[in-house]
Amino acid sequence: MPVDIQTNYLSKITWEHRDKPKYEATIRASVQPIAEITEFLRVLYEQFDLDTAIGVQLDAVGVRIGRDRYLDTPLEYFSVAVAGLGINEGLLKGPNDPTYGQQALPDEPYRHLLYAVVMANNWNGSIPTAYDCYDFLFGPNNSVLIQDYGNMSMAIVLYGIAPSASTIYTYGQTIALFTTDHLNLKPAGVKLYFLMREGDFPLGIDDGGPPAFGIGITNNKIGGIEQGHLLKTIRVE
Repeated sequence: MPVDIQTNYLSKITWEHRDKPKYEATIRASVQPIAEITEFLRVLYEQFDLDTAIGVQLDAVGVRIGRDRYLDTPLEYFSVAVAGLGINEGLLKGPNDPTYGQQALPDEPYRHLLYAVVMANNWNGSIPTAYDCYDFLFGPNNSVLIQDYGNMSMAIVLYGIAPSASTIYTYGQTIALFTTDHLNLKPAGVKLYFLMREGDFPLGIDDGGPPAFGIGITNNKIGGIEQGHLLKTIRVE
């Protein structure tokens, strides 16, 4: 409860001093700073709670978790396949224009990323819990396919749909989270391939594209000859 000067201090003045206003004023002046500091410390933790922190307080939480809010995001130039970047909307990329730019995540996407990092820090090394971490990171419209090759190497494929108003991250931010080391779920000693479908959008039949090419299984994520789409390697760890 908040510190109440009247209840906690002034009401405890003994009867022989209660009729002396200067005495009461002296006590008030002495304990007011202490009461204010006590009240400040009482609620200070709320300013650095991952659920409620905002702005620089959330940045401070991120420092302790181990991720800042800045992403090396691919810059979005003119494209006929991305909403908002078409004719009379997107800027043409010149020969000397940068491909990537650093972007600061707003508080809510950044908070979401920090939650995912906390999950990754508590990862038990299994594929099912890795799915939980990646599914949480990329939100309801994007996810990953994890393939263990059984030879000390494995692959992670990003699939999903183009971002909408309900997605957590923009298309460029989603790609940046996948192509950079913002969620490190790599078993020690294992080579890890990060793959995406060739083209402008992540892999997935929900965006009108085919599943990934694979042999021996057919579902909404993997398809065989004349069904599955070849993938490109984004990075290797």
